[in-house]
Amino acid sequence: METLNEFLMNITNVTSGFSLGEPYRPRSDSIVAIVPITRQIRRQRGYITLSEAGERVSIKDTGRIDEVIVTNNTEKPIFIPAAWMLSGETQTRIVTQSVVVLAGEAYKISVACVQRSRGISRDAILRTSGAAPKSVERVLHQRRAQGNIQDEVWDGVEKLREKLSPGDETDNLMDIHDRHKRAEETILRQLPEVPNQVGFFILVQKGVSSLECLDLPDSWRVIGKSLIEKEVEAISQTKGDFDSIFEYKPQQAYSVLRALLQRQFVVEPVISGPNWETTGISAIDYAGEATIMDGTIIHVSLGRKEY
Repeated sequence: METLNEFLMNITNVTSGFSLGEPYRPRSDSIVAIVPITRQIRRQRGYITLSEAGERVSIKDTGRIDEVIVTNNTEKPIFIPAAWMLSGETQTRIVTQSVVVLAGEAYKISVACVQRSRGISRDAILRTSGAAPKSVERVLHQRRAQGNIQDEVWDGVEKLREKLSPGDETDNLMDIHDRHKRAEETILRQLPEVPNQVGFFILVQKGVSSLECLDLPDSWRVIGKSLIEKEVEAISQTKGDFDSIFEYKPQQAYSVLRALLQRQFVVEPVISGPNWETTGISAIDYAGEATIMDGTIIHVSLGRKEY
């Protein structure tokens, strides 16, 4: 089985097809840098993402705040990342931990409510609505061991609303995120398309803020846009948002990334199925998770606990 350390070392050593792209700033006055991760590899995917399943997957409200049922009517397993939002004629939810739903399987997945004012409508259909903002995803990974994290998720949504639109009364995370994306549409639209991309690093003043990496470019082509959009809060920051200004030195990015990847993270089981598992990843200042399917890591998400 491929271990987290092996996966990260392949990125560090640019082996197993991985490469690190040129660091770039979203715009000239950005306080952050983005380093694309690319991969040249020939391998068929053994899964599809929730976004690809379309009408071939059914997602229904169970009547419980903390779970929905996903029925996979496709011929392949469906990968559903943590922090994926689900919306419909019921309260909006967020997936709390990455899961794989096997072909033909009906599976209850763990979710949290991100629309406090709306009630539950049992058997209501939900749809995939893209990735939630990174600040809320951080709550999922940092508070996982506490079990019931619903109150912390609601607090995370409220803090984001107060920061982004204090005069807005909506408490629906999907609406808050959509409005923020529209406000930053210019910067998001100008982000370059990188051939064979599978992930990225986000670098801020304190170092690496986020790492997101899939196993194959085909998966990135489907959900990569949502994964980068969940970082809009970070990538829209400019020098004017800070009292101090540091000199932009892109050549130093690689040493900072490699220092992170060579660290020893604590890895612990979260949830598993017949041929897959999701493990938590943690360090003093980072938290995240990795999903493994058929012995191969298909997704890693890691974030600094504080920007």
